Order: sequence, then structure tokens, then C-alpha cells
Amino acid sequence: MLVFLVCAAAMLVFGLVMALLGRFRNRYLEPVFMFLGLAGIVMLCQPLTFVLYRYGFAVVLTAFVGYNVASRIK
Repeated sequence: MLVFLVCAAAMLVFGLVMALLGRFRNRYLEPVFMFLGLAGIVMLCQPLTFVLYRYGFAVVLTAFVGYNVASRIK
């Protein structure tokens, strides 16, 4: 839960900064959240360590919410 809150806070700060610079949304913000979602899926599918698996869903959820917010910034 703490990881999700930290990720959400970072997403909010990053989103606000990028909203102020709206023209960079398509170039930087959306690809960052796409990569974060892909990293979360890899974290869920890897068999090496339980710590990555434990936080994988929080990373995927953060990326999903962040991408939805970023795609709606005018």
C-alpha cells in the first residue's frame, strides 16, 4: 500500500509538471507510463524474487491511472 501511495504521489507531481508543459504530454508523459506498465507486467511474470512480484500490481495500477490522466490533459 505504501508503494502505491508513493507511486501515486510521484505520478501526481510529474503529471502536474507535465500539465504545465502540455505540449510534451504526447512526447514524454504517455511513453513513461507505457514503460511503467510494461515494467509492472514483467515484475508480475518474473520467477526470480517475490519482492518484485509483490509490488508488480501496484506499479501496473499506477501506470494505468497515470496513463489515463495523462491522455486527458488538454
